[in-house]
Amino acid sequence: MKSREKIFGVALSISVICVSISSDTGEIACALENIQTASLSELASTAEDMESIFDACDNLVISEDFALALPDGFSQVYEYITSTPIDVDMKEYYDDFIEMFECLFPNHELNDDYLFYTGGSSELIYDETGKIVQDFNKVEDWYEKLASGEEGRVNFLYDETWLRDMTEWQSPVCLELSNPIGFGYAVINKGKTVELNGARVYDEAIQAERYPLLESYDPCDWLEYVGAYSPDSRESFMLLDKETSIYEAVNFFEEYINALPCPDNANMCTVVTDVEVYVVTENVYGYYFLTTKEYQGLPFDHMRSGTQHSEFSDYTTTGGNAFMVESDDVDVVYGYYRQQDVVEERAFDEIVTAEAASRIISEKLTDSVVFEVEKMELVYTEMPGKTDDGTVDVENPSSTVSSAWKFTLYNPNDDLNYVCYIDAVDGDDFRYYKTPGNQE
Repeated sequence: MKSREKIFGVALSISVICVSISSDTGEIACALENIQTASLSELASTAEDMESIFDACDNLVISEDFALALPDGFSQVYEYITSTPIDVDMKEYYDDFIEMFECLFPNHELNDDYLFYTGGSSELIYDETGKIVQDFNKVEDWYEKLASGEEGRVNFLYDETWLRDMTEWQSPVCLELSNPIGFGYAVINKGKTVELNGARVYDEAIQAERYPLLESYDPCDWLEYVGAYSPDSRESFMLLDKETSIYEAVNFFEEYINALPCPDNANMCTVVTDVEVYVVTENVYGYYFLTTKEYQGLPFDHMRSGTQHSEFSDYTTTGGNAFMVESDDVDVVYGYYRQQDVVEERAFDEIVTAEAASRIISEKLTDSVVFEVEKMELVYTEMPGKTDDGTVDVENPSSTVSSAWKFTLYNPNDDLNYVCYIDAVDGDDFRYYKTPGNQE
């Protein structure tokens, strides 16, 4: 049995996919005129029997572990442009960073020796052997220039393991937040998992074992994998303090992360898409959440952090994660989605039905393979704004957001997963990428 949930954890294949796409644009345009649509409130009823829907397609069959992800409680989908503010108040950012630190680490005093900033005139400099000869600037030493805006828009990094040889555990913490806060990038690490697991690496430079750097610590790189589950699973595992179901843990995490104080004008949420279970110690497990952002009830397309899709470069995907080892706290977070600036928004009450979307996907694929449908989702997708030379605009970042049907298909002939998309509003713009199938 192949593992559907683990397909996002591997590098994407760049070999050629056997997809048959019609070159007759007239035929495609004619077909689109007859695509069945439904209101968002009717969407679930049009997808009641996906097995029979796939059976009607010659090259699709439902998988044993098929999942249909249709969010509840939303009545419209949107198309819009979003941008990231460039001009920010550095004094406000500093105050919000301190407020977030105090909220996340209520019993931990901030030490100015470990508060740095990245950007502006602050940079790491290495010698020819790779040794760091200049560290980032400390916020304390540059505060006046930072607050006045002289250093420009920079990010703060607080890490009590930063460039330290942590051979003995000293209960360090880490916090790094994008500027402005809530636009995606974040690292939160309270150190509990690192302490419990006790895993260390041998450092040749100091001829001793040391604990990992919190800023770059990812639990799945250090812990033993148990299995993958849906966010609504009632399976329970023993955490540090008590046995807790996955469903309960997901609810706690989403309430916790979306109740953090900054930004005060949040208009989106951080949500869980999938859950993996890991062994932390002999009798203690932890929950690894794959996360994304959600706007008006609909999640954005998620791709596990570190995955690339060179065949799919016009679009970006959201990759975040978090880790819980206690039932009443969140220990590690990568990615914090709470804010976006929305312009030129259009709302749609109807989208292509699940049946019509399945038929379109089927027609785009070769008839010589029967694909197993692993998962079908409704998501938002993002296309980053580009400069005149075709590169992503990092000086004035923006994105075009629209809804899409997303299909994860398995091809038993080549052991690859084919991840296919069409626009949800009109059924147009078929695109795809692929990953190894991860058979167990």
